[in-house]
Amino acid sequence: MKKPWYIAMLDPFMKIINWFAASADNSPNGPSGRKFTAIAIMALIIHGHLKYVDKTNFYNVLIVYVVFVCVLLGIVTVEQIIKLIIRFFETKETKNETPKDPLV
Repeated sequence: MKKPWYIAMLDPFMKIINWFAASADNSPNGPSGRKFTAIAIMALIIHGHLKYVDKTNFYNVLIVYVVFVCVLLGIVTVEQIIKLIIRFFETKETKNETPKDPLV
């Protein structure tokens, strides 16, 4: 017996739901945690672009994305980024100090 048209329309959605449900029992048919993370990150990036990015802050957002991708690929580590930030603020503080008199 042929399925009614309204049930047949739900088949693609049921496949997606079964695909997500297959991840709960660790079957190879379902997505992994990495895939879930990638989907969540892409959803957040799309939301962020639509709501917050314009011409004034495009380059700042681009820098953040490039650093994020470098961290994910292992090109740069979080430890290196923290050291870079600390070094930046240390040099900024030393530039603001008044020069000492070398004769005193």
